[in-house]
This record gives sequence, structure tokens and C-alpha cells, in this order.
Amino acid sequence: MDTESQCTRCAIAEERLTKALWLVVILNLCDAFATWYWVSTGAATEANPVMNLALSAGAEYFFVYKLGWVTMACLFLWMVRREPLAQQAFKLPTALYGAVGALHIFGAGLTAGLGM
Repeated sequence: MDTESQCTRCAIAEERLTKALWLVVILNLCDAFATWYWVSTGAATEANPVMNLALSAGAEYFFVYKLGWVTMACLFLWMVRREPLAQQAFKLPTALYGAVGALHIFGAGLTAGLGM
């Protein structure tokens, strides 16, 4: 493989990783607000014990902790983006946050149908 095509492949992989990391940050932000809303209205409880502890300390602690840790993890992946493992590591959180987002939307549909 020539150097030019290898550089092009690396640039495409880096662009894909950049988009995925931004997607994770955005989905995490949406998850944080949706979780806070559901928990504060009593419609749900936080399943993650660490996040539940942060929520019990107050909304500001919850948001700082949740958004801070995920953003730091994304920054770390960005810093090691040229490592082969980093090119694959973003797939799991992207899929998980996508599933969590779907659950929030499903829950919103259920509560809207129930008149909550």
C-alpha cells in the first residue's frame, strides 16, 4: 500500500472517530437531561449506582460528574486516536448511548400515552 492511500485511510478513520466521539458527548448530554427529568419527576429511578449517588447529592453534582467523566474518556480516546484499539473503542459507548436514547424516547412515548 502506498503512503498516499494509507494517509487517506487514516484521515477517514480519524474523521469517523471524531464524529463518533462528538455523537457520544451529545448523546451523553441528552441522557443526562432525560435521566434528571425522569428521576426528578418520580417517573423513573437511576439504574447506575454511581450516577444514583451523584443524583442524590444534587443535580449540579450529577451533571458535572456525568458530563465530566464521559467527556474526559472521549478526550482520552481522541488523544490515542492513532492506536488501532482506539479506532474500535468508540463503538461500544456509541451503541450504548444510542440504546439508552432509544429507551428514553420509548419511555417518553409510554408516559405520553399514559397521560403522565
